[in-house]
Amino acid sequence: MNKDAFNPEGFGFFQRKEKLSPSEVRFFEKDHESIDKSIEKDWKRLNLFLTIDGNFVTIWYGVIDPLLAESEYSKEFKLPWKDYDPDQQLFRGYITNKQEAETILNAIRYLKFKPQYLGRP
Repeated sequence: MNKDAFNPEGFGFFQRKEKLSPSEVRFFEKDHESIDKSIEKDWKRLNLFLTIDGNFVTIWYGVIDPLLAESEYSKEFKLPWKDYDPDQQLFRGYITNKQEAETILNAIRYLKFKPQYLGRP
């Protein structure tokens, strides 16, 4: 059995530089050539995101910061975010090693997700 630690970077994610949480939660985003990593919290980008707090992992497809997106979306498009909110939670649970991560990521078909950008609905 493979007991190597789970490292999201080994599955094509990069760690977000900005601190999005006051705790020890680390944020990762699925990498793609179209992503400008110099833009912090690009609220218009939908992508596959992952957080790790110890061994507890959350994976979702959507925006990185729903509160920021809700505020900016309402300002820019003059529409309520609740009518659009695209976030899809895909996994919440414990991943303790690389083998478990591979099984879970393959089950949610993580390779099919590509970044998309919000425009006017």
